[in-house]
Formats: sequence, structure tokens, C-alpha cells
Amino acid sequence: KIDAKEIEKMRDKNLMNLSSEAISSPSVEDVLGIDKSWSKEKIKSHLTTEFQKWNNRISSLPEGDEKNNAQSMLNKIAEIRKKYGI
Repeated sequence: KIDAKEIEKMRDKNLMNLSSEAISSPSVEDVLGIDKSWSKEKIKSHLTTEFQKWNNRISSLPEGDEKNNAQSMLNKIAEIRKKYGI
């Protein structure tokens, strides 16, 4: 029984250390933790939370792979917002 927030922290930590190619392999929804059955409002709320999280991280990271991966996550959020018209 692992807390959902703890699982999210572990997922985010792993995403920070992946290459850009690895991040682009799964679907954007999978990477961002979005269930395709969610309502548009729930997706919008989730994306807002994800954007705030990754945007805060990018400003504190030094140049390198972690910062590039954080930017990749921000790009994925923008991509999914366009896809769902959010």
C-alpha cells in the first residue's frame, strides 16, 4: 500500500533521469499520468498541476540532462493541451 503521492514522486524522479528518446516512446498521456477516460476538466486540472510542478523544477535545475528532461515534460504538456483543446 503505497501512497499515490509517493508513486508520483518515484515516477517523476525516474523521468528526470531518462533520455529524451525514452520519454517520447510511450504515449503522452501515459507519461503525464492521464487516464483517457477522464473528463476534459479533470485533464485540464491535472495538466495545470503538472505544469506548475515541472515549471518550478526547470528553474532550479542546472544545465544538463535533468533540465532537458524537465523541458521535455513542459513540451509534452503543451502538446497534450493542444490535443485536447485546453
